Amino acid sequence: MHRIGVDEKRTYSADQVRALRGYGTVFYLHDFCLRGESKPNPLDFGEEIQDKRLEWPTSYPVTAFLKICRENFLANAPTLLRQFCLDPAFGIDRLKLDTFHDLPGALIAFMDRWEKTTLSDLVVTEVGAKVLEALNYSEDQKCLSLVEGFARTGKTFSTKAWCAARPGRRRLVSLSEATSDKEFFREIAKALGAAASYGLKGNELRERVNDILRPGYLTLVIDEAHFLWPQRNLREASPRRIEWVRASLANYGVPVVMIATHQFTKAQQQIEKHTNWSSEQLIGRIAFCAKLPDHLEKDDIAAVARFHLPEADARSIGFLVDYVIASKKHLASIDHGVKAARHEANKAGRATVTYKDVMIGFSNTVLPSDRNLVNATQADPVTRMKGQSKVYAMPVQQPLKRFPRQFPNGILARP
Repeated sequence: MHRIGVDEKRTYSADQVRALRGYGTVFYLHDFCLRGESKPNPLDFGEEIQDKRLEWPTSYPVTAFLKICRENFLANAPTLLRQFCLDPAFGIDRLKLDTFHDLPGALIAFMDRWEKTTLSDLVVTEVGAKVLEALNYSEDQKCLSLVEGFARTGKTFSTKAWCAARPGRRRLVSLSEATSDKEFFREIAKALGAAASYGLKGNELRERVNDILRPGYLTLVIDEAHFLWPQRNLREASPRRIEWVRASLANYGVPVVMIATHQFTKAQQQIEKHTNWSSEQLIGRIAFCAKLPDHLEKDDIAAVARFHLPEADARSIGFLVDYVIASKKHLASIDHGVKAARHEANKAGRATVTYKDVMIGFSNTVLPSDRNLVNATQADPVTRMKGQSKVYAMPVQQPLKRFPRQFPNGILARP
């Protein structure tokens, strides 16, 4: 069919159909067979024959053959792909269907298209570029990497997009303060798609995880990697999770990337201070270490703001950029501001956000919320009265840099 042509608007002649039959594939159109013994009703192929005489049609629509191919693919491809994925003895040379042209090539093309589509909307900032560099290096060289930087600067966003681009080769696990090794390995097993029953013991989960990762086919990305270190009883704690990453993964050539804040290095120093553990072997296994910038450039912040609020005008983008620079929430400030602006637009019955929605959203929601958070987290009443904030890089009573002293129509009162 590919040699003759598969344009859905075309028709096949009787000679072309006979040539197709010569390849040994039996095609059924509706309830009739195209072999010489059977004569299908031409009306079933769209022929305008009023007397309904049973005779061979002179042409056959390509769409009928394509329908047969698609039905055959949907009936047989799931079983074939499942066997290819699960049976090591099932080689790629056996991954073929009579009614599908170059199935392995089509799968590879689909994976490439999926990766391109997934990463097309990714805003690559300076931080994101360094994160992607570490991820790609670790996957290519099958080594252990560490990415360390401030929170809320876009590390996790870039990491999730990178893992989603090739889900069959990359797995992301986001750690929490797991109180036991059993919970720790269950989180990793879930990310790998392995059995993670609550009835399994910690060592059983660990062995399952090892069996999946040690062949080196998957890249394991550990977000919030500072939770690999013990979080309590530091004087008696042993960094078993870090040792597992080093001894059970890095030593076997498993590509692992640890994404962490500066708590990672601080926790490492505390463990060395209070125990006899030494970090020499861990440092020797880290083949790539990326230290992320402490802040984002204005152009990067503006690009992220446009991604979250594509319909925004220049004034709205400039406002968001100034707010991010003044806030210690970093890029999380954009998310909070956009949600508040969209809330105001929804209340007004509009699908798009305007500059006025941004101003009202900040006036009614974001800034009051930040001030309440400052007052709730300040322990010293004197400091609280002065308005010194753990959230802002500057006192909240002062107008933020480049903010207008008074917004139009009384949207935001003069501070």
